[in-house]
Amino acid sequence: MWEKIFKFLKEKDLANMPVGRYEIDGDRCFVNVSDSKSKSPDKVLIEAHKKYIDLQYMVNNAELMGLISLKDAKEEVPYNEKKDNVHYTGDKIKYYKLTGKKFFLLFPGELHKASIWTSGKETTGRKIVVKIAYIAD
Repeated sequence: MWEKIFKFLKEKDLANMPVGRYEIDGDRCFVNVSDSKSKSPDKVLIEAHKKYIDLQYMVNNAELMGLISLKDAKEEVPYNEKKDNVHYTGDKIKYYKLTGKKFFLLFPGELHKASIWTSGKETTGRKIVVKIAYIAD
């Protein structure tokens, strides 16, 4: 699966392809291409998934990705199976810059706060989120 994912990311014109969902292996692995708007950190809830691994990558522009430990967060919105997410609140978040030179790989249960602005104002950037079905032992 990883070979297929990285082949897709390498061979596609990510900056210019239409926004939408692209299947690599049906519901087991697919890519969401969006023109993501960054937001103020107080406008975004922390989230985690149960069914999918996220590979998040910014093609252009930049945003901050916040990470927090489960022990430092409080569940705010229960798990939504259709959207595969549960939302949390917490303030011990450490932020990292997401640019076209790196990606984040987030496994189920890893709490993250995505799409946070870097400049104190809303910007738009091309974002790629690869969803990979998680199979636990």
